[in-house]
Amino acid sequence: MEGSEKMNDKLFLTEEQINLLKEFLNKDANVDFALVFGSYAKEMQKKESDLDVAIYFENPLEGVELLRYINRLSELAGKEVDIAVLNRASAFLRHQVMKYSSPLIIKNHLTYIRFREKTMIDYDEYRFVSGMCVYDR
Repeated sequence: MEGSEKMNDKLFLTEEQINLLKEFLNKDANVDFALVFGSYAKEMQKKESDLDVAIYFENPLEGVELLRYINRLSELAGKEVDIAVLNRASAFLRHQVMKYSSPLIIKNHLTYIRFREKTMIDYDEYRFVSGMCVYDR
């Protein structure tokens, strides 16, 4: 039991909170997939850590709509949630999300696969153009 308490202390999100997030995202027809990234995906979160969620929308939210969405997810999670809108994210951020994330929900697998492939191509191009590839030697 003591081990499971430590495990729960490390998670800082209850199974119920995770299920509420999944249920909310699954019901939203505008969401194709959502991934947890950042400290929670790397299992390096602290109690005060926010929850980073990367979302690919069919029609990306912006402005007040996005703020309302962030507030709703924060209510469900019981902590501050930060959203990365993958439709508009840079090649570097998309690569980091794909490399260090775990799926929350994937409703449209074809869109997810195409996004992943495009991210790899765009990131390779970004590395070449930015000169980052010289550090790979």
